[in-house]
Amino acid sequence: MHPSAFVLLAAEAVPAQEGGGILNAIIQNTFYLALLFVFLAAIVGAFVAARKRDRCLKKFRDFPVMVEEQTGRIVWGRLRVFSKGLELLFETPYDRPAKNSFLLYEGDLGKVLAIYRFADWLESANRAWRERQSARLADPPLTSRLWRWMRNIVNTFRDAIVQALGMSVQQAAKARPSPVLATGGGQIAGIGTTLVGETANAYEPMLEQYIGDPVILELTNPADPEKRSVEYYGHLGEYSAQFILLVGVHRRFQAKAPLTGGESRFLEDAVRARAEGERLIVENRSKVDVQVEGFHAGDTCRDIDQTVPAGETVEIAVPEECRVEGAAAAISYERRFDIIVPRACGIVRHASAAPDEPPGASGGAVGATDSGRGAGP
Repeated sequence: MHPSAFVLLAAEAVPAQEGGGILNAIIQNTFYLALLFVFLAAIVGAFVAARKRDRCLKKFRDFPVMVEEQTGRIVWGRLRVFSKGLELLFETPYDRPAKNSFLLYEGDLGKVLAIYRFADWLESANRAWRERQSARLADPPLTSRLWRWMRNIVNTFRDAIVQALGMSVQQAAKARPSPVLATGGGQIAGIGTTLVGETANAYEPMLEQYIGDPVILELTNPADPEKRSVEYYGHLGEYSAQFILLVGVHRRFQAKAPLTGGESRFLEDAVRARAEGERLIVENRSKVDVQVEGFHAGDTCRDIDQTVPAGETVEIAVPEECRVEGAAAAISYERRFDIIVPRACGIVRHASAAPDEPPGASGGAVGATDSGRGAGP
């Protein structure tokens, strides 16, 4: 039965007094008043639950992202965030019948290893939006810090506030007895508890002190038998009970392209490398430059240091001593991105400072080569 039907029943069940009307009749009939408070509490609770989103995941809403699962499966799409799951909208439907999106339910979130938002994927409008957002997260303005401070105060004293609401309702009922407080006091306190729970957030002093500061996050794939980890340098943008957000990550990735065995693909298949006779052909369809550092064949190394600009194809001569079985080209590229990791997989391990060179560069401990790591794009 629709809630409004109870109001009509109340009007019929209790004669309206002069000057009071339906509202006065409802107030004087405790049964229908209690029903109204139950429905009000349910509506408020449902509304709050439906709009509640994880504070980290909200930052990536409507952006194209890459979700990497612990099993190695990778899914791309524009992110929609719900209270109990995620949806990735594909740019172009595929398969028959058409598949337009990929749904991750609440239970699936525990299988996620990381969510990446790459700067080079974004169009101009989204890129500008990301830059503004990242700047605010890396250097929060005074208003943001004040709001965060107030929210943390509410979170710290959440239990005390909830108890105070309940005691206030009880005290008011004793001081001025009325049908409203007698029948709906519990629902009133419940509504307050729901709203306080919506305002509160996970609060950890150890992480809170580094909000906006450079940190190093350690990411380990639980599915990796050797439990090897990758370190990411960036600014701590946000954290929640389930996730950690790092913004402004700048990292160099390294890969190998075998000179035998067909075509190798990198950077979400946007970079393709293949050997044809005495030449290596590198086709770069991505929006970042790619570096061919050299060739390796057993103990033989030959440095090349050839840049393949974004959107171009370059042919490189393969040295004669590297035209053997098992030879490979060493390829590297740098990317800027933001990353969200589940707290079951990643932790903020170190406070840091601005680096002298891009994190993950050759010879640096942070962001060492990700081949075989079981983590990282």
